[in-house]
Amino acid sequence: MGIISGKEIESNIVTDDTRVLAFDIFGRYYLNPKSKILLFGQLDFGCGFANDNIADIQTRIFNISATPGIDYFITEKIALEAGFGTIGYTFLKDNVEGANGVSRFDLNLNLGKIDFGVIYRF
Repeated sequence: MGIISGKEIESNIVTDDTRVLAFDIFGRYYLNPKSKILLFGQLDFGCGFANDNIADIQTRIFNISATPGIDYFITEKIALEAGFGTIGYTFLKDNVEGANGVSRFDLNLNLGKIDFGVIYRF
């Protein structure tokens, strides 16, 4: 779950005032789970709402994406993690009468953007 709030002010005038509430669930499939180094594929499903307080518009958001990654277990329970690249689909639709939805497919293979993390396995 995530909450994002942003406001832009230019020359003492508010030009953007947006709030986002998003929910996300993911699952992973690990290759070679008995090793210290694990490759994984992660599948994410997300949905949310964005409120534009200036235009008084609410936007519904749905996305699905897949990401490859690697974990390195430094102990039996703690691992360092890296995720890179993504392929996904996003659908956005404003909650106003007559609005058309916008669909977008993404493919990102940029190795200049790698997400790092630490995980604890229960």
